[in-house]
Amino acid sequence: MCIVESIKDIRRSGTPLAAITTTDPEATVERIKSELSNTKIGFVSYDILQGFRGLNEHGINALKSIGEDDIESVKDSPTDAVLVATSKIDAGTMIFMHTANRYAEQLPFIQALKNARNPFCASRRTIILMGIDMPLPPELAGDVVFLNDPLPDEEDISSIVAKVADNYNKAVDKKGDDSIPKAVVTDEIMTDSIDALIGLPAFTAEQ
Repeated sequence: MCIVESIKDIRRSGTPLAAITTTDPEATVERIKSELSNTKIGFVSYDILQGFRGLNEHGINALKSIGEDDIESVKDSPTDAVLVATSKIDAGTMIFMHTANRYAEQLPFIQALKNARNPFCASRRTIILMGIDMPLPPELAGDVVFLNDPLPDEEDISSIVAKVADNYNKAVDKKGDDSIPKAVVTDEIMTDSIDALIGLPAFTAEQ
């Protein structure tokens, strides 16, 4: 099951806490946001440098319920961020907490998540912990649903190669210079590209 379908499942079931292991958290969030863009979910991200950020219009509006002062005060404190979100952020919001594997075993954060579980469940809000690995403590084992976003498979790599070629050709067309050759992805080139890129994160494969 792809990660987007897994996210749909936890939303349908009202799951309040989840964790996604992924080698490329930003790409994972972008794919979820893109695939669910026709919903009313407010997507919000949190990291300890940028704090809360609204990722779509609903997410931006959800953060207005917190207020600028609180948003600024929790910028470098994941525990306080969870506490503020629990008490103030709008129903239906989905919060992606980046690099959560680096602080998920701290006792205050553990307790903040446990305190958030029931209020988030009642209001169909979701906290999603993002990280390359997620060694959660036993206190959270029964509260957090684990998901995994695997590395791109052959079909994904094919799509990436086709997308990169298409973007390059559009850039060539925009320049209007007929002397610049366009990219042509033959079957042989596609096969070689898949062999070379399989096992790499999506962002790395695109470079």
